[in-house]
Amino acid sequence: MTLTEKLAYIKGLADGLGVDETTKEGKKIQVLSDKQIELLFAADLLEHYERAKKGIGKNWEKLSEEEKAAATAYTYQI
Repeated sequence: MTLTEKLAYIKGLADGLGVDETTKEGKKIQVLSDKQIELLFAADLLEHYERAKKGIGKNWEKLSEEEKAAATAYTYQI
């Protein structure tokens, strides 16, 4: 299942409940649904980061010192 499919599924589940978002329970369900979506985005970002890290790792010795410094600085920003 792709990220887009997972997001659509979670959103559909939340919307399908028909919960009144003006109640305490409805607000809580909405917040939890939003947090799940944020977690999926974070997981997707981590997957991309891991793939990029593997690609850089294979070619690390071929990179110039400037490229290594830029890659390392980017890693610490994430």
